[in-house]
Amino acid sequence: MTKIGAIQLDIKMGDKRTNLSNVLRWLDKIAKEKVDLVCFSEYVTTGCVAERFEELAEPVPGPTTEELSRKAVEHNLYVFAPIAEKDGGKYYSSCVCIDPSGRIVGKQRKVHLFGGPPRQNEPRFVTSGKEYPIFQTKTAGKVGVLMDADIDFPECTRILALKGAQTILVPLTAEYMYVDSCRVFAYASALSNQVYVMLINRVGSHAGFMYFGGSRVVSPLAQPIEVAASIGDREGLITACIDLEALDQLRKDAGSPFRNFHPETYGELESLLLRK
Repeated sequence: MTKIGAIQLDIKMGDKRTNLSNVLRWLDKIAKEKVDLVCFSEYVTTGCVAERFEELAEPVPGPTTEELSRKAVEHNLYVFAPIAEKDGGKYYSSCVCIDPSGRIVGKQRKVHLFGGPPRQNEPRFVTSGKEYPIFQTKTAGKVGVLMDADIDFPECTRILALKGAQTILVPLTAEYMYVDSCRVFAYASALSNQVYVMLINRVGSHAGFMYFGGSRVVSPLAQPIEVAASIGDREGLITACIDLEALDQLRKDAGSPFRNFHPETYGELESLLLRK
């Protein structure tokens, strides 16, 4: 069994020092739960602040990842940290994977930028990522990341699953108006791809919008996993145990989607998508 954790925080918009201090404090707390892997919500150290993105974004590696690497080593865990990244004059919503040795394994850059309220201007200053990497971990198996709106597109989850992902982390910045859709996407993605899905959402409010938190872990059979310290819409952490051996066996079952693909019928998909 592997123990994974989600930490949902009330992000102070644009206050990197306060947010990072809070992140480090909660890493100390979750370490007592003996987790193998932990993930935060999107833009955890800055919030999504359009007018200050150039100022707040950092290179990777950079000062924030240095602090997180120190905690990863101290507590012997994998840290998945979604931050505002700058690289060569471009800006990204990125999730950085840091291993227990403090090494930056890689990063996932958000592909599908969010065009709805209150972040409808995100595509104006954030660049889309182009890849869906898999992070091979020693304790949590193969891990994929979908940033926020990426979970809305079933193609993304399927790509990660076909590349071997056993767990997909979904760092969100989701307001209450999206609570139902986020949950539906999580359950549907888990079931249709036979993966564990962990949602990690922020809490608090900004510009009149409330964030629902609701971090959770969903099983490959689209069942909510009982988690320690369910926390609703307040700051806190959850932990859950996932069984990667049982998952591998499930995928070998005769009823598994992974045993019943008919790719010869999917030829139209690429041309249909390119029409849009």
